[in-house]
Amino acid sequence: MPPLPPSPTFGVDVDGVVADLVRPLLDALFSRTGTRLRIEDITRFDLAGILGPALWSVATDILASPGFALDLPLLPHALEGVASLRAIGRVVFVTSPFSPSPTWAHDRFAWLARHFAATPADVVNAADKTLFRGDLLIDDSPAQLDAWTRLDRPAIRVAHPWNTGAPGIVASDWREIVRIVEDLMHAEPPSADSAVQA
Repeated sequence: MPPLPPSPTFGVDVDGVVADLVRPLLDALFSRTGTRLRIEDITRFDLAGILGPALWSVATDILASPGFALDLPLLPHALEGVASLRAIGRVVFVTSPFSPSPTWAHDRFAWLARHFAATPADVVNAADKTLFRGDLLIDDSPAQLDAWTRLDRPAIRVAHPWNTGAPGIVASDWREIVRIVEDLMHAEPPSADSAVQA
């Protein structure tokens, strides 16, 4: 994999990367329905398919509630990790809004502004993240990672039970993400000789 350019632009997903969405959602589902699911039970990114119609209807109501996206907890070391990336280059939060929620985009931006001092220029809302022109994507969505890496663009996959086997350099937490980025910054570009041999 080629090294990252000087002062790279990092595309950082939000849910599952800097924000913990799944645990609060599962806790709220348990509170409303009495059905207890664990993180380990979410083995596909297709949450609607895992929950089934009845539970997904409740989950949709929870996710669409004003303020839900505003109150999500940070994932461990996300603050320090984003600060480390900002010391190397530019961080842009690339996120997909939850369309049934009338306040999701507003709450998401307010959350990013509160925790990361994000400005409007630091946030991109995109269902198709390949449209974002960054040097590296940090994400947990198998579909987004697959589409991004098919364009020969480097990605880091934040490991969760729902993305086992998805493309990208695997990182289990923000400390690993920062280490991988630092390694990519110092990687040697492929030589002309190796390119000819390949």
